[in-house]
Amino acid sequence: MSQCICREIPAYDRIGSRSELDFYLDLVYRLAREKVIEITMDIGDNIDYAHIEMFCKHCGRKLKLVCEAYHGAGGYIGSRKYDKKRPKRKKT
Repeated sequence: MSQCICREIPAYDRIGSRSELDFYLDLVYRLAREKVIEITMDIGDNIDYAHIEMFCKHCGRKLKLVCEAYHGAGGYIGSRKYDKKRPKRKKT
């Protein structure tokens, strides 16, 4: 069975710069335009804080993007199950 296209969004990834935040915002909004995901909450107009909750319309996977928006630091993108227990980022 092939993987759902929503897998372009990782299970968990830290966001540590404005360019990383912009990359993930572009990805989320592209997938929403393509009707792969549905955004259920978007506090994206706030210049200080980005908070987007969404789910995949095909597989039902729930996702969240949370980040301090001005610098693009201190945030993450991934499955909602990481709200309380966030795994450590693997060193590359």
